[in-house]
Amino acid sequence: MSTADDDRIALDLLDSHLKDLWRAAIELQRGNRAVVPEAPRELAGAAADGAAAELLRWAYAELAGIPRSPADVFARSVGSTLMEVRRRRSP
Repeated sequence: MSTADDDRIALDLLDSHLKDLWRAAIELQRGNRAVVPEAPRELAGAAADGAAAELLRWAYAELAGIPRSPADVFARSVGSTLMEVRRRRSP
């Protein structure tokens, strides 16, 4: 597999995780029980340099800093991060 393929896979997995995290955040905001998925470790297959690697580093740093409560702040923060990842990925 090429580095470009590895980068795409890493970004796809990050996007999927953020969607799952956002869904859990919305359920928590509604007062429902939800399992908040663990943040995946940074993927070793992604390139060390380039736009994809920069976006991955930024997103993982954002994930690490998102407060888990209150639920509305958690939901907004995850939603904002998901939208920013998608915006940066496909300008």
